[in-house]
Amino acid sequence: MNASNAESAALTGVSETALMTLNGRAHQAGMPDAIIDDPKAIELRDAFTKTYGVDYSKFGRRGQEMALRSLAVDGCTIEYLRRHPKATIVALAEGFQTSFWRLDRAVPNAQFRWVSVDLPPVIELREKLLPASERITNLGQS
Repeated sequence: MNASNAESAALTGVSETALMTLNGRAHQAGMPDAIIDDPKAIELRDAFTKTYGVDYSKFGRRGQEMALRSLAVDGCTIEYLRRHPKATIVALAEGFQTSFWRLDRAVPNAQFRWVSVDLPPVIELREKLLPASERITNLGQS
């Protein structure tokens, strides 16, 4: 990361791992025969690079595990939301997941609410780089 930028420098330790998982999903979503449809992850990864100079190469390989984990959780959540369309989903330690937007596209007539909980530096960056929605509440706390 560009150390001259205080916001991106605040992502260290546990918070910084959120960039690793984002990069894995975005990489897989950008493949020609992508296993996950996640344009928001690609946009967010690219915004971190452009705005904060994030160098993802330090995270190493970009295997399918991040995308496959997201697909598994999405599948369970979509099934639940089809039965409970007005549910509230609480995403603990959400990092830079883009699940809300994938699920919003996947669930017909989506009405669910989303609560994103993560450490304050992560929530601050989510609010700057991801689109707001009246159905999303962000909580910056441990």
